Amino acid sequence: MRDLLALDLSSERVRLAKWLLDGVRQGQPLGALLGYRFERRLHDLKLDQFIKAFRELAPLVAKKLEQTNLPVESIAANNVVDGLRLRQRWKTEREALLAGPGLPKPTLGKPYTDTINELNALDDAVDAVSDAVVAESVYQAVRGNTTRAHRPRPSGVA
Repeated sequence: MRDLLALDLSSERVRLAKWLLDGVRQGQPLGALLGYRFERRLHDLKLDQFIKAFRELAPLVAKKLEQTNLPVESIAANNVVDGLRLRQRWKTEREALLAGPGLPKPTLGKPYTDTINELNALDDAVDAVSDAVVAESVYQAVRGNTTRAHRPRPSGVA
């Protein structure tokens, strides 16, 4: 288990956290943003055949257009992996998760290894957001701005 106060604020992780938090500020759910990123990375690795199975394992329950007055840009897509839900399942049920139908098996070699690496990268992305939020809270507390230091985390961030 990681030390809760061990923060990694490397420039790559801060850029990733900033991109994700900017998307949240624009109205996108964090789970959808993580899902877009996860699916894009699978696509870049030519692992598109596994995306449907991951969508079934962790479907995004998006807002319906008819139930909101939000602009279309701020409504999440229905057919994308919920990155937060997938990350949680990856943390709690690794072997069972990859045993599902349509997912890569160890006998596939590189596709299996690449998928494992992307699931670990998903976990790291959530951790990067968490580290950035903790660092911002500490910064605000040190400055004496207690109202901003206690700002709630984005939904689903541990």
